[in-house]
Amino acid sequence: MSNNEIQILIDRIAIQDLLATYYRSIDRREWKALENVYSTDAHFKSPPRVEQQGREAIIASTSRVGIYKRTYHFMGNHIATVNGATANSETYAMAYHYYDEEDGKEHEYVLRIRYLDKLRKTDGRWEIFDRLMHYDYLRGKSLIHRMANDD
Repeated sequence: MSNNEIQILIDRIAIQDLLATYYRSIDRREWKALENVYSTDAHFKSPPRVEQQGREAIIASTSRVGIYKRTYHFMGNHIATVNGATANSETYAMAYHYYDEEDGKEHEYVLRIRYLDKLRKTDGRWEIFDRLMHYDYLRGKSLIHRMANDD
């Protein structure tokens, strides 16, 4: 195995760890840790409604999931193609959001997502600079969308 092939493997693991950090940060409500996931000039899009520019805006939007009493993100299939200091990845994920309704019962909002990321390595560290979040499946009701519609 060449040094280049070994470096690609190292980079792919680092990218996978970066994405796992994203999920863990959300579930633990460690919003500051997301600063290590996105570049300062990052772009995020989740059609049809959501689009943010800049790490601070993305983190502020992501932190809205704090309205749920708990969340659980599971990272599934992951493919990363590394080309030097840039990479593209596609990651499947399942996200569970739990909340109580006025009926006293716990409710669940479930998403199956594909993240299409463009990443770059800066100062030896990978970061997302462009993310497209594509929903493949939704079940239940979103508290965040409900709040947006109440305004």
